Amino acid sequence: MATGHSLSTDTYLNSFFYQFWDSYANIGQIGLEIETDETVTVSIMAVSDGSPKDIAQYAGAGQHIIWLTDLPEGTGRLAFSMVANADVTISRLRWVTNSAPKRAVSLSIGLCTFNREPFLADTVAALVQQREKTPEIEAIWVVNQGARFTDPALLENAKLDFVTVLEQPNLGGCGGFNRSMLESVSAEKPTTHHILMDDDIVLDPRVIDRVVLFLGYCGDNYALGGQMLEIERPTHLHEAGGRLHPLWFIDPVGHKLKMDRPESLDLFDETPEIDYNAWWFCVIPTRVIRLVGLSPPLFIRGDDIEYGCRMKAAGVQSIPLPGCVVWHEGFAYKTSDWLLYYDLRNRLILAGLHPNAVSPPDALYLLGYCMSILFQHRYRATEVALKAISDALGAPELALGPDGATRHEALGAWLKNIPEPVVFTAKNLPAHEMREKVPLDPSVFAMIQMCVKGGVALHIARLMPRRVPLCFNQLPDAPSIGARDYLAARDPEGTEFTLHKSDLRNFWRLLFKSIWICSKFLLKSKKMNAIYRDELEIMRSKENWTKSFGKTD
Repeated sequence: MATGHSLSTDTYLNSFFYQFWDSYANIGQIGLEIETDETVTVSIMAVSDGSPKDIAQYAGAGQHIIWLTDLPEGTGRLAFSMVANADVTISRLRWVTNSAPKRAVSLSIGLCTFNREPFLADTVAALVQQREKTPEIEAIWVVNQGARFTDPALLENAKLDFVTVLEQPNLGGCGGFNRSMLESVSAEKPTTHHILMDDDIVLDPRVIDRVVLFLGYCGDNYALGGQMLEIERPTHLHEAGGRLHPLWFIDPVGHKLKMDRPESLDLFDETPEIDYNAWWFCVIPTRVIRLVGLSPPLFIRGDDIEYGCRMKAAGVQSIPLPGCVVWHEGFAYKTSDWLLYYDLRNRLILAGLHPNAVSPPDALYLLGYCMSILFQHRYRATEVALKAISDALGAPELALGPDGATRHEALGAWLKNIPEPVVFTAKNLPAHEMREKVPLDPSVFAMIQMCVKGGVALHIARLMPRRVPLCFNQLPDAPSIGARDYLAARDPEGTEFTLHKSDLRNFWRLLFKSIWICSKFLLKSKKMNAIYRDELEIMRSKENWTKSFGKTD
C-alpha cells in the first residue's frame, strides 16, 4: 500500500460475520493478525443493525495479533480499516482464533452437466488450480449427461487422478447430482463432505477455503449453502437460501438486495432461517447422505427443495454461509413453458411427499394460479400448467419412471403443437406504451376481483378499437395489463420481446378446462399423494438409481 492509502473490509466478501460463526461453530476468541514492514494504523469495528462501533485500535509495524474481548452484545459482523503511514508491504492480514479446528475436513465435489461445456471447463480448471492451495479437495466427480467433451483444457484436466468423468443417460439435474452423491459415499476413501455445484456457474474457487475453515469448527448436522449473485448484475443477490411459504411458494431470502451496499450486509446480522440450499452450491455431510438417502427422480426443478425437506425432517439444518457465493444466470427471464411444467408438477408432487412442511396447494389455489396465467393472455402456458396438474394426478411411473429424457422429449414434441406467441427484436417493435409492473395480490378476495374485472374488461375491449400494446421490461403479472395486449422483454438487455395478445375463444376454452382439471385435483389428490409417498420411496432407492445410471455393480 502506498503512503496515505487505506482499505476497508466492511464488504460482503471481506467482513467476518461473527454472529453466524459464533452461532454454529465453536471458534473461541477472535483476533486480527497483521504483519507489515512499515507502520500502519488499524481500527476494528463491530457492526450491529447497520451501526458500526469502534472496538479496538492499533498502530505499528511487524507481526501482531489484536485479540478482541467483550464484543458488544448483538455484534453481527466484524470489519476493520487500515491506513498506510508509509509505503508498506503487507505479508499477513487475517482473522485468527485461539481455538484449533475440531475436525479434519475432506471434500468431494459433484458437477452435473448437460451441454454447458464452456462454463464447466472454467469451473473444473478453477477447482484443479485451487486444489494446490486446498488439498482437502480429494475428488471431483463430473457427471456428463450431454455430448462428449471436446474442450482441450477440460479433457486434459479429466486425466487427473482426482477428477473422474462419468458418462450416463440424461436423467436431468436430479439424476446427475444423485449420481455424484452416490459415487462420493461409495468411494473407497469417502470424504467428510460433498459439494454439489451447477455446471453453469461462475466460481471464485477461494470460497472453498472459507467452506473448509468453517467445516473444521462446526458440527456435522448442518448443510451449508452458497448465495447466488446474478451474472447479468454481479452485485445483485438472487437468493441466500429459500423458505417454503404456505401453498409451496418459494421465498428467496435476500432477493434483489444489492450486496455492494453496506446496509445489505445486515441480512446476516442474524442468520436467516431457511428450508433448503439450492444446489448451485450446497455442502452436505456424507454422513447425512447415508442417513437420508437419495432424492426422488424429479428430472429437474425441485430436487434441492425436496432434499432440504428430507434433511430437515432428519434434524439436519440448512444454513447459508455468508460470503460464500457463486454467480449464475438470473431467473427473471427464464419463462420457458417447459420450465413452468416441471416447476408446477414437482411442487404438487413434493407437497404430497412432505405434507407437514407447509400447507399443500389445494384445488382453489390451483384454479387461481391458472387464472393468473390466463389473464396474462399466456394461453400456451395455461395449457402447460393444466398438463402439469394432470400429470401430477397420474401414476408415479408415468410421471417419474425410467427414461426421463424420453419423457422430456415427448413434452417438447407436445409443446410444438401449441402455437407460440410472436417474438419481435428490439429494432422491429410495433408501436407501444411503456408501463411498470403491478404486483399480484394472491389473496382470495383479490383473485376473485381480478377474475371479475378482467373478464368484463376482455369483453368490453372487443367493442372498442384495439389499442397499441403495452410494453414491459419483464413479464408482468395480470393486474398490470387489464385487457390490453402487451410486449414483455425476453432478456435483461431487452433485445427481444414477446407479444401476448388476448383471445376470447382461447380464454373461454381454457377457463372451462381449468375448472374441470382443478375439480379432478380436488377429488383425486389425497389418494394420489398416498400412492406417490409409497412409490417414490422405491424410486429413490440406491438400487433403482443404480439401474438408471446404467451401472452394473
